[in-house]
Amino acid sequence: MGLSETTNIDFFALSIVDLLVSFFDVVIQITRNRPVSVMTMPSGAPVSELGMGAIFFIYACLGSSSWITAILSIERCLCISMPLKVKEIVTPKRTVILILTMVVYQTVFIVLLFVYPGPPYDVFNQRRALYYNCTFSFPSFICFFVVLFSTTLLVVRLKQNLEWRSEAAKQSNQSSGGSKERKAARCVVAICVIFIICFAPNAALIVLSLVFPNFNTHDPYVGSLKRILYGFSSLLQVLSSAINIGVYYRMGTKYREVFDSMFCRKSDKTPTHGLKK
Repeated sequence: MGLSETTNIDFFALSIVDLLVSFFDVVIQITRNRPVSVMTMPSGAPVSELGMGAIFFIYACLGSSSWITAILSIERCLCISMPLKVKEIVTPKRTVILILTMVVYQTVFIVLLFVYPGPPYDVFNQRRALYYNCTFSFPSFICFFVVLFSTTLLVVRLKQNLEWRSEAAKQSNQSSGGSKERKAARCVVAICVIFIICFAPNAALIVLSLVFPNFNTHDPYVGSLKRILYGFSSLLQVLSSAINIGVYYRMGTKYREVFDSMFCRKSDKTPTHGLKK
């Protein structure tokens, strides 16, 4: 499909991040459950530590997913609100630089998570908690509200544009371009709605932790409740990355055509003439 358009660049980066989230989740499920979890590596360390390390990677990827979704939603808002100036504001070069900056930021904190506090990774460490917040909690929390606001604005603008187009005189070239823009905007809205639904429990947990400092996994009274809610929130976040491809295939006509031509074998059906039961 090419990377000449900024939307394609964003979707491509989001697809890579979603793939990494799914991959690391598989690693976690394999290494943290028996019989693999009780095995040891040649160094003597338990295999379950691979799962602990994959948890850090998956949160960095989820944080990146939040950033990219926020970029997507803001870009589509600009396309709807300022269609004549958006090409000057949002360029492919700036989009790539912004995404690479985000990747460098996430990479730095991932390295700090592993190197600076040191093992064992299953023990609570205040310094590691700070790096975790900088890698996942703070970015995803901020991006959640950015996506929520921009998606609401995008839906309102789409509705207004639809009403305006239905009343205005339609020309063939304008309707095709507008239809293309509306399809892209609807695809972004679908991705953003999935993100909002799946990340809402995580945002609620962050707010609860800020309002009630004792609401943490180490509290003897609410620790079990926090772990259950935390596990449910993590499951929804992984689910968000796993089902995005369905949105691409369902709502992206060009994506569906390219996908089918690459992966779906079409069987040649020989027509039968003159056959009667």
